[in-house]
Order: sequence, then structure tokens, then C-alpha cells
Amino acid sequence: LSAPSANGRLDANLGIGIRDFGANTFYAPYNSTEATSTITGDLRWAAAVGRWALATTIGTRRHTDRFTLIKENPSVYENRHTNWQSSAEVVGRTSVGGAALAIGIEGMRASLRSARLGDRAETRGAAFGEVGIDAGGASSITLGVRGDHSSTFGDFVSPSIAVAVPLVGRATVHGSAGRGFRAPSWTDRYYVDPANQGTADLVPERFWSGEAGV
Repeated sequence: LSAPSANGRLDANLGIGIRDFGANTFYAPYNSTEATSTITGDLRWAAAVGRWALATTIGTRRHTDRFTLIKENPSVYENRHTNWQSSAEVVGRTSVGGAALAIGIEGMRASLRSARLGDRAETRGAAFGEVGIDAGGASSITLGVRGDHSSTFGDFVSPSIAVAVPLVGRATVHGSAGRGFRAPSWTDRYYVDPANQGTADLVPERFWSGEAGV
């Protein structure tokens, strides 16, 4: 659904997916079955407020999964879990002199009830900003920084930079660098079966990436 609002537009989305299917020999050499359901919903509001273009999004997602290893004998191995994930984000964009500026904040709450992974919950928040500078002569510089906080893993700061400079003729030389991280999932940390051993004390992967080209 979509409708105009004061100085902008309001959008609403709702999605429902229900799947019940056979998984014979897909995960293991057994007549397995799996049933999942997913419900998602969000509201998005975009509007002009003074010199700023604001975009606000709130949403939630509920996912359930029931996996039975052997259809004829569920007591051998069966996993049921329910996962909720809710989030909100506000982003503002404007121009300052010859630069384009974007800043924003976001938050997320995730929870899980699972026969195999246990009951889990985590809260995350982030603030971020990026500025794109016109350096003249078709050259540009983009600088960004993002700070994340996780109730499980603490704080992490991710800076980034990208530069593009035109050469003679049609060529342009460009380069970028940034820092990032990937937090382990609940499956990585807690899932245990005959073929997999989760590690509860895993820490996030931290990395630098870079690129250059002409």
C-alpha cells in the first residue's frame, strides 16, 4: 500500500509465505520433511524537511521452522524454532557546499526460541555517516564511518574511503579501502548434531578490504 503524506510518501508492505515440503535425502540419507512460515511487515516514510530528505523505516519479521529428520519416526531428530527480528532506521540526506552528506541511525532486536539452539536474544544499534566531495575536474572523494554496538559482542567502528581521479582521455583511476566485521550467527555458535559442532565463544571476524583499478 502506498499513499501521499505531508511533503512525502508513506508505504506499507506485508508478506506471508507458508511452505511445507519433503526433503528426502536433501540434508541426509533419510525421508525428511520441513515446514516453514514467514511473516514480514514494514512501514516506510520519505519526506522533505527543510533542506533534508528523510527516510524512515520500521519493520518486523517472524520465521518458524520445523524439520523432521525421519518422517516415519520424528523422535529420532526434530528441530522447531521461532525467530523474531524487528528493526528501525532513520536516514537523512542533504547537500553542503559542494558535498553530499548522509547520516543515520538504526536499531535491531532479534530473539529466538529453538529446541536445538536454545532461547537467545540480541540487541544491536548503529550510527553512520558519509560525505561525498566533488574535488573538481570530475575527481571525487567519499569518506564514511559507521559505529556498531551489539549487546553480545560490544562495539566496532568501520571507516571507509573511496577516491576517483580522471586520467587523460576516457580513463579514470579509482581506489577504495574499508574496515568491516561479521558476527557469528546463532547456528555458528550453538548448533550441534552428528555432523556439526557449534562453538559458543566464537568472536566476530574483523577484516580490512581494499580495491584499486583503472
